[in-house]
Formats: sequence, structure tokens, C-alpha cells
Amino acid sequence: MAWGYPRRSMTALELLTNTNQVLFVGLFLAVLARAARQPTRANLDAVLLFGGIAAVVVVSRVSQSMAQLANAPAGDSQPRPP
Repeated sequence: MAWGYPRRSMTALELLTNTNQVLFVGLFLAVLARAARQPTRANLDAVLLFGGIAAVVVVSRVSQSMAQLANAPAGDSQPRPP
């Protein structure tokens, strides 16, 4: 049990989704590095394409994390005895 939450196993779908999202962000970083070295029109177009996908992935991950934090129990609601 980490951080006070029960552990649950990852499904195959979650594994594939997470792997796909990591690959898209990694591909964006690779294309960005190439465009920084060789700023051609095609490289800049690839940066825009994969940057948009990576932005959607990052925003969805951040919103999921914020939703989980908002729904997490704040702690002990029972007063402690003196």
C-alpha cells in the first residue's frame, strides 16, 4: 500500500495505452531534437504534428492526476482522542 491507497494491478489495455503515450512523447522529443539540428519545413511540420499529439497526452495525464487528487481522501475525518 503506497501513499495510503490500495494497490491494484495494471490491465493489458492500460499497459498498451501507457506504452503508446510514452512512445508518442518520446517521438516528439526525437523529432524536436532533429528539427533543432536541421530546421527544414518538413522537420518543423513533424514537430507540429507530434507536438500536438504529445500535448494532448500530457494534458490528459495532468487532468487525470488532478482528478485523482481531488477525489482522494483528505485524511482522518475522525477527531483523535486526547
